[in-house]
Amino acid sequence: MVTDSDLLIDDDMEPDPALNRITNAIIGAAMAVHTKLGAGYQESFYAHALEVEFRRRGIFHEREKRFDVLYEGVVVGAGAVDFLVEGSVVVEL
Repeated sequence: MVTDSDLLIDDDMEPDPALNRITNAIIGAAMAVHTKLGAGYQESFYAHALEVEFRRRGIFHEREKRFDVLYEGVVVGAGAVDFLVEGSVVVEL
């Protein structure tokens, strides 16, 4: 669960308070990973570290979330995102 202590950005930047809490928590987790790991590693290392940080902070997430692409009610393809956080925010590394 995202708490107010996870916030890093002013509430005025995102009009939806719930979405603001989620995005700020994501940014805080990503900044922690970057601070601790630094630059230069493969994307998969950062993805794994970010998942560890999400779990540590109690941020609900789905990794490598797959979805269908529909056109006129017909599946025309499929895709995936690195993370779907709290069921509402896509995170791509």
